[in-house]
Amino acid sequence: MRFTISAAEWNAKLAALAKVMDSKVALPIYSTFLLELKDGVLRITASDMDCSRCSTLPVMDMDGANGHNGRICVTASFLLDSLKNLGDRPVTFEADEENLSVVIRYNNGRFDMVGFPAKDYVLPGTMEKNVQATIEVSVLNDSIGKSLYAVGNDDLRPVFCGIYFTKKGDELQCAATNGSMLVRNTYKVEDDGQEYSFLLHARAAKIVHSMTSRSDEKVQVFITDREVAFQTGTDYFRTRLIEGRYPNYNAVIPTDSDKTAIFDRNELLAAVRRVSVFADKARCEVAMNFSGLSLMLSGKDIDCSTHAEETVFCAYQGGNLRIGFKAEFLKQTLENITTKEVQFKLGTQERAGVITPVADDDRMETVALIMPDRKSTRLNSSHIPLSRMRCSA
Repeated sequence: MRFTISAAEWNAKLAALAKVMDSKVALPIYSTFLLELKDGVLRITASDMDCSRCSTLPVMDMDGANGHNGRICVTASFLLDSLKNLGDRPVTFEADEENLSVVIRYNNGRFDMVGFPAKDYVLPGTMEKNVQATIEVSVLNDSIGKSLYAVGNDDLRPVFCGIYFTKKGDELQCAATNGSMLVRNTYKVEDDGQEYSFLLHARAAKIVHSMTSRSDEKVQVFITDREVAFQTGTDYFRTRLIEGRYPNYNAVIPTDSDKTAIFDRNELLAAVRRVSVFADKARCEVAMNFSGLSLMLSGKDIDCSTHAEETVFCAYQGGNLRIGFKAEFLKQTLENITTKEVQFKLGTQERAGVITPVADDDRMETVALIMPDRKSTRLNSSHIPLSRMRCSA
């Protein structure tokens, strides 16, 4: 097996694929890259047993690469650490599949290492009985990018650790929640007659986002009961889905809130950042006191004897209301909305606040929900936290 390739281009591709790998993987073979050369195209595979990603690169056929096809596994850390210091120069890779010797040559040096037999690298079987769909890459990237911040990280509640995709008719919905805040992004898409739903782990979603971020093609999606795969022109990513039934998130979004406030997003975000510095470090809660045409933001830390308050002007309709939210939840929500203005819809101090962008976009709708801080308000019996939502059918 022999080929010549640009070190910088190869290293960039390997670094992207390495995100799939897990340093604590049980089988050592999955700490390697599977390299397969056929007809002048190098196919690279990385896996951690739950996820696998394949990508292709053309090689420089300087010495008859078409006649030097083959397969071998090479330790990922050796390849990455050696190539990243070579810059943008051509390197020649040579491997003997019988004695497993590997040599990487460049203009004034060489690296020698030992490979592993390709037959030991077990690839997942063919996906059968799958739903095949197409998603615009801009929609897929936008939905992941605007949902990841709300994903939970509690391993005891795995369904909260992913993004839930569901398509019906001409609508694609993506939802994420950690039990205390929720975001739902709805997109108008082409009605191709396909209906599907799947729960994609946050780690896999980041890989998909990275894989498709520089592509302008449509993404082919293959969905089964337990797996999902995404394919572009040169890349293929396959992963297990999170098992379990996702909560019926639409049921907990209030629709009868009688108080509304419209803010300049950047002004409110900057004020929350300033006030939260002086908030209690354990709870990090900021109080929002709505009155007239203004909002009084305040935060205090009794233990450190610190206090801050700031007035933010807004277009407010409704009676006076004092409600507390986690500062981090407010910041994350406002940072992931891109419009100039945002609207808050509120009911009582025990009910969730709904935040939406103020925009005339009939192709995309974002609804974010944040539960009030439980320690700052007295909860009544009608308060239903997101973590107790009923599962959807």
